[in-house]
Amino acid sequence: IRLTRSATLQDAAILMRDRHVGAVLVTEEGVGERLVGIVTDRDIAIHAAAEGRSPVSCTVGDVMTPAVVTVPRNARVSEALELMRKQGVRRLVVVDEAGGLAGVISLDDIVEAMSADFAAVGGVLRSGLTREMAGTQGTV
Repeated sequence: IRLTRSATLQDAAILMRDRHVGAVLVTEEGVGERLVGIVTDRDIAIHAAAEGRSPVSCTVGDVMTPAVVTVPRNARVSEALELMRKQGVRRLVVVDEAGGLAGVISLDDIVEAMSADFAAVGGVLRSGLTREMAGTQGTV
């Protein structure tokens, strides 16, 4: 999800609300897909609303974070988590082999995926316990 730096904070907030996301990538006008920053719901709250800026006149470019942290598409989850920890961010821009924009991964995305994996592990443990309590023999 992208906006140009001249979009208003209201535009960004509406887009975030409608797409159920907490961040929007910021691209340069007239330069195609050149990424110039990221704006988060926290940026809007901390750097605009808390300072009394108007969401209809303040632009995304006024509050965006220009230093976007990227991760290669083929990075392992552990690498992404370590990068998030080191950089103090909750979102990484994912880039393809040519350095082009491939997407965004958030800490929430990782937690959700890990939760599904842990639920599957729990299912295996419950299944083994159920089988054991029923007195059946299973194979390894």
